[in-house]
Amino acid sequence: MTFLFYLCNKCAETYGEIAGTMYMPDEVFFQRLAIEQLELYGHYLTPSEWAVVSETPSHALWKLIKERA
Repeated sequence: MTFLFYLCNKCAETYGEIAGTMYMPDEVFFQRLAIEQLELYGHYLTPSEWAVVSETPSHALWKLIKERA
């Protein structure tokens, strides 16, 4: 990835999806992330657990985070 941008909810509603990009509202992403944490661990991850996830490319949560990017 070489470029990232963010649209606020109002602009996203006004302008919609931008061609050639992925569009996922924050609420949907964070809901998916919460569901995955609860399914995999039965609790929300601690900062130290997130550190492990961020260093493990084969981890399911790592893949979900990179999918958003």
